[in-house]
Order: sequence, then structure tokens, then C-alpha cells
Amino acid sequence: MRQKVIYLDQVIGPLSIDIINYFNNRYDVTCLYGEYISTHNQLSDSVKKVKLNKYLRSSTLKRILSWAGFFTMSLFYLIIKKKEFKIFAITNPPLNIFTCLFLNRLFGVKYSLFIYDLYPDAFVSYGYANEKSWLIKFWRFLNTKAYTHAENIYTISNSMSNKLKDVGHVVKTIPMWADTHSIKPINKEANWFRNELQLNEKFVVLYSGNFGETHDLESVIQAAIDLKDIDYIHFLFIGDGKKKKMLRSKIKDYNLTNVKVLPFQNEQKFPYSITSGDVSIVTLDEKAAELSVPSKVFYYMAAGSAIITVSHPKSELAQLVEKYSCGFNISGGRQMKLADCIIKLSKDSGLLEDLKQNSRRASKFHSPDNVKNIVI
Repeated sequence: MRQKVIYLDQVIGPLSIDIINYFNNRYDVTCLYGEYISTHNQLSDSVKKVKLNKYLRSSTLKRILSWAGFFTMSLFYLIIKKKEFKIFAITNPPLNIFTCLFLNRLFGVKYSLFIYDLYPDAFVSYGYANEKSWLIKFWRFLNTKAYTHAENIYTISNSMSNKLKDVGHVVKTIPMWADTHSIKPINKEANWFRNELQLNEKFVVLYSGNFGETHDLESVIQAAIDLKDIDYIHFLFIGDGKKKKMLRSKIKDYNLTNVKVLPFQNEQKFPYSITSGDVSIVTLDEKAAELSVPSKVFYYMAAGSAIITVSHPKSELAQLVEKYSCGFNISGGRQMKLADCIIKLSKDSGLLEDLKQNSRRASKFHSPDNVKNIVI
């Protein structure tokens, strides 16, 4: 009889689909989730799926409430089951760590953790909570207990692993990845998505992903303002989130005709939308520099795009583009430097092509094969 595994993740996206399908070849997998983001790679039909409450992104309060709901529902479900199983928990929501700890202490359930974001560090960094408050101290205490009793702990970056080096466990870094088979470079002439938007004669600066609090979209839209009189450069924002209203406001206030804002694209359009930029931008607020790595950078690599990162020079994000020589990192007086960098790449086709080729080459180190390094 195969080992039963509970996969705990409020949002099932491409990365989780790869992990779950890999586990499903070896274990009897049940997936507890709140939202399923469909991609070209689908969950195996033999995976048991239990849908709980959806992840809410529109405000910090709603996000926390949706975390609490998922925590309560998943814990109740697993207590009622009372069967022998192992848990593999993604820290989305971060309260999944507590679910694992409670079940381990109550019933001896074994578990492994995959840490995408560091909490409560993120709350402290953004001023939502005081480092010395009883809540943060108690949260850190529970985290330490959960790390101590975990069988395996994984993170997505070396900087995050270093922050967890004192947890009494070997913390393994698993480089993130994108689907390098369905996402690959497409010549602009063959990209119907780009053609449909009438951008073939433009130098397209792409931002694709969440418009969230940790993403410095202010610098990107300011660059669009600085370059609004250069008619061959066009900015394309694809996604949604809290800062969408700010983008719309700037476009209206400055009468920007060099900017388009589109919603997230479906699975059929995504391989074409993610490859529509001549250069692609990833931003990460300095407060989150060591707490997270935006997954979009790995999709840009798969797409063979030149990449500009807007982040602290010591962030994992900045180190990635430097390591693979696939772009540039912007920090400090960002707006003008970002605008200057875009102009430079738009005028130097040789440099641009070198960065694109290096980016695609880098993607082989961030392919779905990385899932084979995960054990439970």
C-alpha cells in the first residue's frame, strides 16, 4: 500500500502542479487547496483534490482572513480524517506551518516544509507589526518549534536558507523553475499576441505578474513617464493587484499613450504574452530583498528575455541576473537609471541579443527537473 501524502497549499500554480504530479508517481496524494491556477501542465486525474476557501489578494486584511480560514478548515479536515499520512506543506498561507506542528504534537504526524516566503519577517519589514510585540515573539516561537520537528525543510533561495541556518536542521535550497517546454522564445513576427496589440514596430518593456505591495511598480511607471516622448518604446503591464489603481491613475494624470495595462492571460495566451517583451522587468521592494524571489524571473528566463531587475544589489534577484549575465539590476536613483537602461538596450541590438541568449541558457538550471531534488 502506498504512503498517503497530504499536499497543503492555498494556491495551486505551475510549481505546485509539477511537485504534486512528481509525488503522485510515488505516493497516494491528496491536495488541500483554495485556488487552482490552470496551466498547460495539469494535475494528474488520480490526485485527490479537496477545495477549501480561496486566497484573497485585494487587501492585507482580506489576505490574513483568507489565511485564517484556510488554516482552520485544513486543520479541522485533517483532524477528522485521523488516518496515517505525511504532510508536505507550502507556506502559502504561512499558517500551514502551524497546522503541521499541531498535528505532529497531537498525533505524531510527520511533515516537510517548503518555504516560499519568510513570515513574520515580512510583516515586520513592512511595518504591520513590531518586532518586540508578543504576537511576533509567539509566532517566531511556534516557527522554531515547527522547524525543529520537520523531517525536511526547503527554501527557494540561498538568502532565505541563510536566514534559517539556526533552526537546527539542514535547510535545502531548491532553485525555482518554469515550464521550459511550453515557455520558450518566439520571434516577434510569429507572436500573434504582440501582433494583435499592434506592438511589432515597438520596443516592448514587459511587466507580467502581481501588482502587489512588495513590487516596486512606481519606478516602472515613472520610467514610462520619463520616456513618454520616445514613441518607439512601449510599456506593457499584465496582471492584477493592489497597485493597479495607482497605475491607472498615473496613466490618466500624465496622459500616457505609451502604456497598456492588461489582465492576467489564460493558459492558451500565456506562452505568447510572457514572450511579448523585448526586455522584461522584475521588481522587488528592498524590504523583501531577502524574504522572497519573484517567480516571474524564471518565466522570463524560459522566454529568453533580457531582464532588468529593480531590487537591492544584494538580493537573490539581483544576484541571479549577474550570475547568468542575462540583464541588469537597478538600485538607488531608480527612475532615471531604469529609463537609461531601457534606452541603452533599445539602441544596442547586439547587447540585447546576448542577454536574451544568456537568459534562455540560464533556464536549463531552472527547469522542472529541479523537482527531483525534493523528498518527503
